[in-house]
Amino acid sequence: MRKTIVTVATLVVFVVAASAAAMPKSTGAGGTIQMSWAAARLATLEPAKGDSVSLTAAYSGVRKQDAVRVQLLCTQDIGVVYADALTLTGSPQTVSFKLGENSATATSVWNGGDAHCVGYLYTVTNVGGGNTAQLASVGFDATG
Repeated sequence: MRKTIVTVATLVVFVVAASAAAMPKSTGAGGTIQMSWAAARLATLEPAKGDSVSLTAAYSGVRKQDAVRVQLLCTQDIGVVYADALTLTGSPQTVSFKLGENSATATSVWNGGDAHCVGYLYTVTNVGGGNTAQLASVGFDATG
């Protein structure tokens, strides 16, 4: 009798687990990000080192305990030459970055030359170790 109870209990666990695995997953968080800048020079097709670049981000489906951030990374052949990240306080929100300039949140070793930049919209899970999930990205080239 005892074997039958254990076997039935084990079978119930497997049926529940299989049912949960077959259920459709929720789509979770999602978002968009767009880049803009005010050209300081006429006929400028891309931003340059020293220009302010704005990233407008919109998101939904983010859990209250998770942080939403926008990060901007610019790279050259040597690796990352400019990096900055800011936490968003709402959606939609626009944040600005001054390309190639060190600040309280930014680090730059960009001494000149063209760079490829990517803005990332992502979440940081504040529960269980700080995992991240990318929601959107936008890339652009910048002159040095």
